[in-house]
Amino acid sequence: MRHMPFAVDQQMRDQWMFCMDKALAEVVEDKLLRQGLSHSLAQLASHMINR
Repeated sequence: MRHMPFAVDQQMRDQWMFCMDKALAEVVEDKLLRQGLSHSLAQLASHMINR
């Protein structure tokens, strides 16, 4: 509910995921772990879409 006051659309979700994937690539060396984290974050980001 904290994010409800903020408009989150598909484009904003995609931009956030782009940044998160770049950060994961810099920090997480293990490819499978990085993919798993990215997948989980993508599900969370999609859930935040409210517009």
